[in-house]
Amino acid sequence: GLTYAAAHFDVLMLRHPDRCRKLLEEVWQALPSLPRLPVTSFPMAELHKALEYFSKGIHVGKVLVTIEEETPVLPALPASVAGPRKDIVVEALRLATDAADGPGGVVCVPRLEALANLDVLAGAEVVLTASAAVGALAKAVCPEALCVQLPRWEPISGMDDWLKLGGHLVAVEEEHEGDLREWLVEVMSEMAGPVDMEETFERAGFDSLMLISLARRLSAKVGKAISVADLYDHPTPQKLLDSFSGAPQPEIARAKAVCLHGFRSNKDAIALQLAPFVSALGLVEWVFINSPRRASGPADPKIPVAEAFEWWGQQDGPYETGWMAPHFDGLEETLPLIKKLAPVGAVGFSQGAAVAALLECSWLALFSAVVPPGLQSRSVPSFHCFDPNEDFAGQCIDVGKYFSTKEVHNHDRGHTIPHEKLIIRHFADFVSKHLA
Repeated sequence: GLTYAAAHFDVLMLRHPDRCRKLLEEVWQALPSLPRLPVTSFPMAELHKALEYFSKGIHVGKVLVTIEEETPVLPALPASVAGPRKDIVVEALRLATDAADGPGGVVCVPRLEALANLDVLAGAEVVLTASAAVGALAKAVCPEALCVQLPRWEPISGMDDWLKLGGHLVAVEEEHEGDLREWLVEVMSEMAGPVDMEETFERAGFDSLMLISLARRLSAKVGKAISVADLYDHPTPQKLLDSFSGAPQPEIARAKAVCLHGFRSNKDAIALQLAPFVSALGLVEWVFINSPRRASGPADPKIPVAEAFEWWGQQDGPYETGWMAPHFDGLEETLPLIKKLAPVGAVGFSQGAAVAALLECSWLALFSAVVPPGLQSRSVPSFHCFDPNEDFAGQCIDVGKYFSTKEVHNHDRGHTIPHEKLIIRHFADFVSKHLA
């Protein structure tokens, strides 16, 4: 029963920096009056638990990792790695840390017999070994050094194994060169399962965190910054690949759909009614507009008269019947203004749905539509939704008869736009299918 809206801040900052700055200033001013959110704390030793808890997305407030005074933290990765020649662990560590061969940084001593003399340990920052005896010697010879004892002398690959080391050594993942298309298919399949190259990221199941992760990995792969905004501007894997080809790219513009309110209502009301529907489709520019004609009589009881608008109506006619035939005064003025917007699609409720039914668009979504004057048979794909028991269900049925390519979905919530998950999914599927 809740409605919410979300936005990517990185996209806002790139496209509307002034508006974003104003928004942040307003939030900053409001902070003193807001309740303090709870803090969930984890000690550094339980960092893996903190990350797991954070990744579930169920927390409220802050997730805090505390570093106790006794927690050893190295200021930077060591600059050198010393150890047996051609040793696989030594070579892997040098590669991971981009370190040189030499003493004073990480000293690798696989077993006690590999320790030629104790001077090898002098000045070490980290002693890496698989021998308890070497670990004991290191504590005596270089007590300031961090001694890490591996269970087996082999390169460490699993996250659990790295966490056992306390997070002091970090493996840096590098994206290897190769075919970008093949790499992208592999990465997306790893993240979300098999993905069609012409399917939008949103339809493939990529949520906000997955898009951020993909943008970061792409940045490392192609050697330039890729943001979530780039993924929205090129919403399919194929379009994203095309953007890397170096060829001139067409200006990216999202499909524009107009949303038309009901009789003696306004754009804010229809925006609230359609909130869960439009949030299910981020690749459409939803344009909510007020009719240019102010209400000529009593408004919807929930709407202040000063903020009420109509697409047509009887002067001083009652709210309940002022829209009914033959009182179509004003439509000849309001309809041309909507047609000038040349939307790709249109969504309307009640009287707004009647106006939408008259527009030339690629698709139409009509909620509880009433019959407008001049409606003729049409082949445009249409989505019809209404309650068979609402007062004017007969008009909803009559409107549907004019459309040969239609989907009809019923509900039991009366003369309203229902927020049922199944209907929202049908709506999203319908619009997505006709966006191409």
